Amino acid sequence: MYDERRARFTQDLLDEIRRLRDQTGGAQPSAGGLPANPLVLVVDDDAASTMALQALLAIEGFEVDTAANGAQALQCIARRKPCVVLTDVRMPEMDGAELCRRLAHDPETRDIPVFVITGHEPAAAGALPHAKGVLRKPVDTDLVISLLRTRTS
Repeated sequence: MYDERRARFTQDLLDEIRRLRDQTGGAQPSAGGLPANPLVLVVDDDAASTMALQALLAIEGFEVDTAANGAQALQCIARRKPCVVLTDVRMPEMDGAELCRRLAHDPETRDIPVFVITGHEPAAAGALPHAKGVLRKPVDTDLVISLLRTRTS
C-alpha cells in the first residue's frame, strides 16, 4: 500500500510539472513577488519524489537543495540556511524525527520552519513536536506551493 501511495505521489508531482510547463510554454514563470529565489531544502530518500518536488518548486521560482537523509540535510544547512525544510519521516542513517529535534535544539537553526511530508499515518508524524506541520503523500501540490509562499514572503 505504501509503495502504491509513493508511486501515486511521484506521478501526481510529475503531472503537475507537465501542466505548469504547458501553461508557461516551458519557460520559468516569475517568482510572483517572492524574495529572490528563496531556498527550500527537500529531504527524502526516494530519489524520484525528490526530483519531482525539486522540479515543481524550481518552476515556481524557488531554489532547491536536496538531501537523502537527515545527516545530509544537516550538512546542507551548515553550508547554506534554507527558508523552509520539507522532510520525509522514515529515512536511513538519520530520520526526519531526529532531524527535527536537532534543528529545534540548535540556536542557529531553531527558527527554520520544518514541514513533514509522509506517506504514513499522521500519528507516526505526531511524534514530531518540532515540525510546523504534516503533509500526507500524495501531497496537494497547490497546498505545498501556497505554504512555501506564505513562509518565504
